Amino acid sequence: MKIKGLLINILVLCVSLAGIFLILEFGIRLFLPSQRHSAMYASEKNGNHLVRPRLALRYNQKEFSHDIISNSMGFRNRREFVNDNLCLFIGDSFTFGSGVDEEEHYSSIFSRLVNWDAPTMNVCNAGVPGYSTVNEYLALQEMIRKGLKIRRIILGVDISDFNENPLYPIYDVLDGRLVFSTKEKPGITVTLMNFFAANSELVNFVYYRVVHSSVLKNLFSSATKLKYFDINLPDRNLQLFAEKKGSDAQKKLDLFREYMEKIIDLCRGNGIDISVYYIPTIQEAYRDAYRDTLKTYRLDEKDYNLSSLNTFVREVCVKRGARFINIKDDIMKYNDERLYYTVDQHFNRLGNFVVGISLYRRFK
Repeated sequence: MKIKGLLINILVLCVSLAGIFLILEFGIRLFLPSQRHSAMYASEKNGNHLVRPRLALRYNQKEFSHDIISNSMGFRNRREFVNDNLCLFIGDSFTFGSGVDEEEHYSSIFSRLVNWDAPTMNVCNAGVPGYSTVNEYLALQEMIRKGLKIRRIILGVDISDFNENPLYPIYDVLDGRLVFSTKEKPGITVTLMNFFAANSELVNFVYYRVVHSSVLKNLFSSATKLKYFDINLPDRNLQLFAEKKGSDAQKKLDLFREYMEKIIDLCRGNGIDISVYYIPTIQEAYRDAYRDTLKTYRLDEKDYNLSSLNTFVREVCVKRGARFINIKDDIMKYNDERLYYTVDQHFNRLGNFVVGISLYRRFK
């Protein structure tokens, strides 16, 4: 009887916890939705996702709220699309401009500067949240197939590309929203935490808006020794900066190289000028904080080169005949938290202003 009573109590507890989880999930989706649940995406036949054409909606996050307006091609531009002399900014949510209005994004700043005296470039923002290098290659293939008259590509790279390439396809589109893809990914283990983080607004809220953006992340880190809760997921990112890389880190680098070379070859084969820039995210810009992370986990600083990815991306591009625009020095001049939003580490207005001017100065 005691065992039966214990089992009933455990069952009641589990049902109660599940009910509380569902109520909180529903409440957060209703009152504090993140931008991930905006119906703003469409699927392509090749499995890629893209921004829906002719969007006009609000994009909400804890630290910002702004308009998302797209033209007939799904590019984030208010003006109507003109298929001539195209200069496309391609990349993920950095390029898309999560956190700022269109006119404050660095692609718009670049466009105003380069066309200051006379119209010379038809600049369009073709960035899409959630894109990896694999997505970008597929997107460029499709744009060329559709007959877009692309003269220049300016492609942005950040550390998420290295982590997301092996997971492709990361997302499926369901009713215009991105959901974690259940498609088989050979050699990749998708953890339950990854699944919930991608699909649960409650988990997304607790991690990104409570833990990640507050001193709680340090308390979790020191109390549990879970690297997942420390700065920018160093358990997966620090591998990429190690002097002696493990097989997972090397696979990420090799996969990035493979698809970046495919993008460069595709551009060159179609007469498209390609320039690439690397965005020095928190590992490089907040180097002192990352050194503290190394100390926390008793890792030797000499075994990690936190500047290595900028050099790696440049070498891949130059070797294949693409132009590399080194904006890192300009970003490092303004190395403080005023350039970034706390929660997702995307550029705020000041960060976009610095990047726009840097790209223009070094592009000329």
